[in-house]
Amino acid sequence: DPSPHSEAQLIAEVTSIQPGTPFTVAVHFRLDPGWHNYWRNAGDSGLPTTIEWDLPEGLQAGEIQWPVPERIALYPLVDYGYSDEVALLVTLQPSADLDPGSEVVLDALVDWLICESICLPAYAELSLALPVSAEPPETDPRWTSLFREARDRLPRPLEEWTVEAEVVEDGYRLLVRGQEGAPPPPDSVYFYAAGSSVMDHAAPQPMSVG
Repeated sequence: DPSPHSEAQLIAEVTSIQPGTPFTVAVHFRLDPGWHNYWRNAGDSGLPTTIEWDLPEGLQAGEIQWPVPERIALYPLVDYGYSDEVALLVTLQPSADLDPGSEVVLDALVDWLICESICLPAYAELSLALPVSAEPPETDPRWTSLFREARDRLPRPLEEWTVEAEVVEDGYRLLVRGQEGAPPPPDSVYFYAAGSSVMDHAAPQPMSVG
């Protein structure tokens, strides 16, 4: 089984593509109960999911848009990843000189690590064909909720807050200030470092409100 305890599917948000108009696809994972795969920074163990694209001339793929991960504590390790299901979004840019009436085929080799008490390598060779049309692309109604929920899980800036960071003796300190009209601070916060060598993932992150 090339993808044990998990399956991956390549899905397009639109039913056709228009020359020069970017569109979004998703690699959608379904994971067996109790199993997880990994964020861009896997934490103390694991590996991030990778997507290797094989695209026709005239198409370019952007970076993976990573949803906010879960903190997976497996004492004494802490990992970052996803359970149940997750969609990794990627924006593709078609060139303006694609021929309406033609078809493009998107091929992707997806590699991930699927873990519970043990970890297993997994991969899938995914393919998707889309027609090229001179008309503006239409959203595929089958996947409207999937793409909406995937975007809701993406990190986003909070305009009412400013963040400063400094190095202190025992690590880092983040100072978050709310501007006038900002909502009250949350009961808890957690800092996810995008780089794997930035911090001790299992170290406590005390929070104080002043």
